[in-house]
Amino acid sequence: MATMPATGQVPIDTTAVVRRTTPTDALSRFRADPAFQYDGRSPAQLSLWQRIKAWIWTHLLKPFDNPALSPVWNGLFYLFVAGGMFFAVMKLLKMDAEGVFFRRRRRENGPVEINVDAPNADLDRLIEKAVSANDFRRAVRIIYRKALRDLAERDLIHWRRERTNQEYLAELSVPRLRRPFAALTYLFEYVWYGEFPVNETVYRQMRGAYSRFHRLVSEGEA
Repeated sequence: MATMPATGQVPIDTTAVVRRTTPTDALSRFRADPAFQYDGRSPAQLSLWQRIKAWIWTHLLKPFDNPALSPVWNGLFYLFVAGGMFFAVMKLLKMDAEGVFFRRRRRENGPVEINVDAPNADLDRLIEKAVSANDFRRAVRIIYRKALRDLAERDLIHWRRERTNQEYLAELSVPRLRRPFAALTYLFEYVWYGEFPVNETVYRQMRGAYSRFHRLVSEGEA
């Protein structure tokens, strides 16, 4: 190649140009390779699952892809494994997590037992006895028992020991009784299953709700 003269003029390049051609067999390979077939078709669309995985990686997992966080991830992994093993052992031994970590609360999970043959006088005496002992929670339970007994005596519900209070409410088909009975059910479950402190005010509220309910039930017999 010619050198630039001192005058600063660009010389004419007289170097011979060697023309190179691509071998025919190489062209055939390129034409057969799908990666080199640029025919203008749009790339394949990602499936919904692929888009979900891409979003999870980009927005949730990728920010934590940091070697400096490796000890943290290892700790979380072993914690997860230990928790899974603990859960499996509890299931095999039929243990309750609440009983392991917390003091088990006294609760009756079944429906309120009633005796449809017990006269009102007997139940009223039990209520008076509970109120005298300031056991308003038990008094509320007996009042709700009276409400169930009122409905069972009139064949408005079919009492069975294994049934729940919500099943009785769903079974009651008399429109004018549904709302009062629902109010009684709510008060009873709030007091009995929630195990909240019950004072005389709550008890009187329950007794008033029952009096209105009992009056409506009795009017239906007239």
